[in-house]
Amino acid sequence: MGLQTPSRGLAKIGDFESTTQTAAVRRIATFAPPEGRLDPQMSPRSHLQWVARFLDLDVDATRVRQALRFAEIPDRVFDSPSHSIPSIFHVLTWIALYDLRRHQVLVLDDPAAALSFSQARALAAVLRSRRNAGAAILVTTRDAKFAEETADRTTWIEDGRVQVDVGEIRL
Repeated sequence: MGLQTPSRGLAKIGDFESTTQTAAVRRIATFAPPEGRLDPQMSPRSHLQWVARFLDLDVDATRVRQALRFAEIPDRVFDSPSHSIPSIFHVLTWIALYDLRRHQVLVLDDPAAALSFSQARALAAVLRSRRNAGAAILVTTRDAKFAEETADRTTWIEDGRVQVDVGEIRL
């Protein structure tokens, strides 16, 4: 999953310890890599179809289209080559994969890093709508404004150690 060993205590996703129960974590969580770039020749639709086949997911074209809509990707982007679409649609495709897999947790590693200010705000709106629909989302970010716009709870980490556990944020 790309998670580091905690300096103390346990890092859990769901009921599973993240460093010793990685297979169980992968069954319930979709991990979106930083700057989740797709193959330059693949469209969001073809990327999701490829991943579905790779993971042996039982999905049809209708489910792929629903997942792309869930991630708020406009129709005109579904079949556009990856190299021709804005960075935000790469991240949104990973959110669509989360829906396809019907996972409990979506893990995004600095999803706004490669996005413009307006794209990051648009992504924040998508994440808020997913959160409001009941999704559990874990986001790492270096963008304090993005964290403020999307988080129910924040923890500041520096040099691999928790510095401040802000707790719940009232938005």
